[in-house]
Amino acid sequence: LESAAINTYIGDLARELQAAATMPPTKNKYNVLVPPPATPQRAKYDSLAFFIMTELDAQSLWIHRKHDDLKGIFGDAPTAVREAKRQFDNAMGVMLTELKDCSKDCDDDGDDDNDDDSYHLIPSFGFSAADILFVHCCNWAQQIGWLEKKSMETPLTPPSSPSPSSRSESTGHSEKGKESNGVVTGNKETVQQTRKMMK
Repeated sequence: LESAAINTYIGDLARELQAAATMPPTKNKYNVLVPPPATPQRAKYDSLAFFIMTELDAQSLWIHRKHDDLKGIFGDAPTAVREAKRQFDNAMGVMLTELKDCSKDCDDDGDDDNDDDSYHLIPSFGFSAADILFVHCCNWAQQIGWLEKKSMETPLTPPSSPSPSSRSESTGHSEKGKESNGVVTGNKETVQQTRKMMK
């Protein structure tokens, strides 16, 4: 959850520094990654950031990380990982609905200048830290085989849960915990490094 807190803190701090320097606003009106407090955009940002960090990260991706990649530390829990994948698919469905609503709002406003904002989670504000958090989770999900890589022209949809027999192949993991497709699984070296970090 600290990544959301860091992004929000930096965004608030940057806005205060900008105001102190009387810098002119840019396209998103504030030239920062986080909307100002006590605004509808900030309420939307907080809602999205909290949802992403709890439903996509903590209850889904991090469960996979603990009980698959780092099962040597946290224990092997395949049932928990399967449920985490189901939770991820449900949460991703909510986020995809948000993106569709954002795109519709931009199409209906009659302003051609806001076409790029249809790719942002808060179109009325523009690119924000919520977009960063969401893309991070999407990239993470792609690395472990939970989300299919698609082009900008192809609608983003969560994949179906892989069968147990194809799980190792679809996630890019080997049973021995070696590095595969850029994803480091729970091998002995990784476990040792993680234990040092936790002390």
